[in-house]
Amino acid sequence: MIFLKLVFPKKAYRRIRIFENLAIIFPFIAFLIFKLLLIASLVTVVLAILLVFINLKSNFSVTVPTPFYKKPFKFVVGFRNAFFLFGSAYYLSAMAVVHDNFNLGIFSLLLFFFICCSFYSKPEEEYFVWCYNIKPKTFLLEKIKTAFLFVTALSVPILLIMSIYFFDKTG
Repeated sequence: MIFLKLVFPKKAYRRIRIFENLAIIFPFIAFLIFKLLLIASLVTVVLAILLVFINLKSNFSVTVPTPFYKKPFKFVVGFRNAFFLFGSAYYLSAMAVVHDNFNLGIFSLLLFFFICCSFYSKPEEEYFVWCYNIKPKTFLLEKIKTAFLFVTALSVPILLIMSIYFFDKTG
């Protein structure tokens, strides 16, 4: 739509959009007319034409805050993308305590580490490596240190729960 808006004048753009909308709803209109639902087909055509004049673009965006703002790299992006998966791992550890299932707690911890490892599965663009202006070995060690620190910080609640409630099995 943005391309069409840039290339065509406003009047031509609206005619193209009306044609697009009518082309998309044509099979549905044909079915509604076949079922003799004439009012529904008329309402659908009117709505399709009216939607051309309404801007549905929203400027609303939500950013999940992270405790990792000092090292804006892979972990921040991964944490924001897998935010709900972390919640499920914490939930599994709570269920391990409720149902007295040590293996479920271990599974939640492994799931947690697997989620964190998935952040590093795709290599960085060369630009990001270049921005740091350090040697590759130092860069990789810094990445490993950062990952270890953040994974440890996030897994502490699960480790505490496991060590408190399953003290006899963790000793």
